[in-house]
Amino acid sequence: MSESPNKFREQLLAQNEPTRERRLKYEKETQAMLNQLEAGFRREKWGTGILWIYATIFMTAALLITGYRNQVQPEILILAFAFTLLIVGAVELIKHFINRSRVEVLKELKAMQMQIFELESHLPEQSRPNGREGQ
Repeated sequence: MSESPNKFREQLLAQNEPTRERRLKYEKETQAMLNQLEAGFRREKWGTGILWIYATIFMTAALLITGYRNQVQPEILILAFAFTLLIVGAVELIKHFINRSRVEVLKELKAMQMQIFELESHLPEQSRPNGREGQ
């Protein structure tokens, strides 16, 4: 009678253990996700760089043009737009740096997870840390 619940328990625990096929499938899905994140990150990098370059060139041009015009009061609308564009560019640049850090941390985390899966697959059955040792 006591062997039947243990067999059932062992079967249930065996279902949760990652098989080689599941681990390979998970690894492929993780690699595809990371590749997709990298591609999006590269697009964002180019977009942010172009926006920042445009904002700084427009800001410089607006300041030079309004400075060389011999008016007492510069055109406020152009300068306000230039400052707004520069602020938007700076926000996008900061957002890009945050996303870059997030992608790098996610890549390192997934690499460590794959290493843990690999180490667990090399452990003998009795020493696996799933609570079956003392029972």
